[in-house]
Amino acid sequence: MKKEINMKHRWQEIYDDLKNRLNNGEFSVGDPFYTIAALCESFQVSKITAKRVFQELKREGWILTGRRKGTTVNRSHVRKNILFIVGSDFAETPDPSATEFFICSRLLEGLRLKQEVYNVKITPIGHKFFLSHLREFVNKDVVCLAAFVSDFRDWFEKNPAALRCLKTDIRPILLHASEELEGFSLTEMDYAKGIRLAVEHLVKKGHKKIALLTGDINYSSFYLRFKGFTDALQQYRMPVDLDRIRVVTSQERQSAWDAVEELLALPDPPTALVCASDVRALQVLEYCEKKGIRVPGDIAVTGFDNRGETGFSRPPLTTVDSKLREQGAKAVELIIRRAAGNVDTGVKITVEPELVVREST
Repeated sequence: MKKEINMKHRWQEIYDDLKNRLNNGEFSVGDPFYTIAALCESFQVSKITAKRVFQELKREGWILTGRRKGTTVNRSHVRKNILFIVGSDFAETPDPSATEFFICSRLLEGLRLKQEVYNVKITPIGHKFFLSHLREFVNKDVVCLAAFVSDFRDWFEKNPAALRCLKTDIRPILLHASEELEGFSLTEMDYAKGIRLAVEHLVKKGHKKIALLTGDINYSSFYLRFKGFTDALQQYRMPVDLDRIRVVTSQERQSAWDAVEELLALPDPPTALVCASDVRALQVLEYCEKKGIRVPGDIAVTGFDNRGETGFSRPPLTTVDSKLREQGAKAVELIIRRAAGNVDTGVKITVEPELVVREST
């Protein structure tokens, strides 16, 4: 019987050797790594072979190439624990129908996308426990919803020492931000651009009478969507008709139904409706189905967020993907870069929205 001979390419041999050394802790995060030239000299190989080794190590997250610091070690041989601060309801009794569940679950998916790449573990922690044990989280790697800081603004104002601890000692990365929060690093999505994408799509479909159904514009996330809507209309030299803008603050389905009924009862009703959230858009589709209104024949409808339900509604909903998974993944990358000393505080990462076109337009 012939023995099988496993012939490795030279780049694979070098890659395996370096990976074993990285795994064994010979290098620490932030340490300088070989240059291409040093790799060629140490292993007596060509630049092509050395570049292939670098390519594979970078792909797995082991090394990071920067302009100022050159190539440094990016991944620890010791698993890093990243703590995700979530609403206690999400941690204890998750409700899939709740907005927070959708946001947190998508962010969590994004955070976990990078677990293997960067050798990290994501651990959700309830916000009540976090607030009552702040000092236990000093110098830990923490991420949380930006809304967490905003929602507890009054509490932090009454407890300035806790705010100082959070900002100076814990330094969490805030996810899904809709406003800048001084002193924090954060991820955000361009809300205004997301709505502009929806309006531009409808304009290209021939719509000239476009309405907006939004939440309370006193909240920054809804204000930015409102601004994106009005900016897009002005860009296409279309009038901003306040009669075609409905602000609904109640979460009840009937409130959205009443708003749609009012819009369609106008003397010159809209032919398209931009909704500032998928929840509202799905309620609109329910109303249209109930009343025998054809979508998109009588009115086109768009949403915002790209919730899982939007691909199964009748008809499937055109919506803006808020890229929550990407924001989670970017937060992990930022933590790794920060551990390697490659970033300062106050970093803002903006991800681009994406319009997902389906049958409702």
